Amino acid sequence: MDIDQSEPSPKSGCANCGHLVIAQGGPTPLCQECREKFIKFPIPLWIKIFGGAIAVIFIFSMSNLPKSFSLAMHLEKGKKAEKANNYLTAQREFEIVIAKLPNNIEAQAHLMLAAFYNQDISTVAKISSGIVGKEIEDNDLFADLQNMLTKADDYVANDSLMALSEKYKSRDTIPDNELIPFLARNPEDVYAKANYASLLFNRSDYIASDSMLSSILLLKPDYMPAIVIKATIKRELNQMDSSFYYCDKALAINHENTYILSSKARTLLKQHKDGEALKLASTSYKMNEKDYYSLATMALVYHYNNKLKERDEMIKKAASDSVATSYMQYPLDVISGQQKFRN
Repeated sequence: MDIDQSEPSPKSGCANCGHLVIAQGGPTPLCQECREKFIKFPIPLWIKIFGGAIAVIFIFSMSNLPKSFSLAMHLEKGKKAEKANNYLTAQREFEIVIAKLPNNIEAQAHLMLAAFYNQDISTVAKISSGIVGKEIEDNDLFADLQNMLTKADDYVANDSLMALSEKYKSRDTIPDNELIPFLARNPEDVYAKANYASLLFNRSDYIASDSMLSSILLLKPDYMPAIVIKATIKRELNQMDSSFYYCDKALAINHENTYILSSKARTLLKQHKDGEALKLASTSYKMNEKDYYSLATMALVYHYNNKLKERDEMIKKAASDSVATSYMQYPLDVISGQQKFRN
């Protein structure tokens, strides 16, 4: 008998224990017992800890990503609005960022700019006190801030005017025989000039007020308080084209100046363009319902558009706030016939 000297055939049973009965369902031949053992093989504790840490980091990152992304979007929206001279939108976007990231220097700087062009000088002062000494890496932004702060000096009373105001308890009670010589000594004090022009306006001395405002705009062509009063004076003098000119001049600086939008609506109203006035006034009011001048303008345009229910709703809204009530007094005088608004 010949002896077979070839290599023995490989083991055909379980690869782990040699059991001849193989469980189906895997690339490696294993009996049922071994297959279950390998399936239930315990994961080492250090792997569990490491995996858990990774999971926590991932969850934390994912939960904060939407917030960070959202704030970045608000910042970019604010910048875009700022470039488009839509400063009311810009300020609101930057305020959202500051509410969550109060120490964000970039957002603070942009908020200061937007607030200035919205004539929100109190916000400018508040933000500036916290940004002093902080580094601003964007050179263009820094230059814009420097330019704005230079302009902002004309929006507050200097020490000399403050001393004179304290002598007479307020700026509005300084007698002309004190104020006029003060202005002569300080011909470039546009704040003091604007204050006097406002006093003249309140006395209905429109020609003298207009002349004072013209002298301001020769010095500072973009001085907003002077432009705003000019638009109103020209309307009172029935110089409608000039009123529109100053409204548009102000809107070129800030497209979302709701005070001047409402002023333009009043000029349209005085021209008996009631429908156009209502449309523009509504746009302004929806843009900023906290603007009491816009609120009062809505009452006025509703009155002339014979929308008496809506008019009375505006009047009611103003009744709970003393400042709003003061703005509403003029429309109330027009409605009652005590004040003539148009022919």
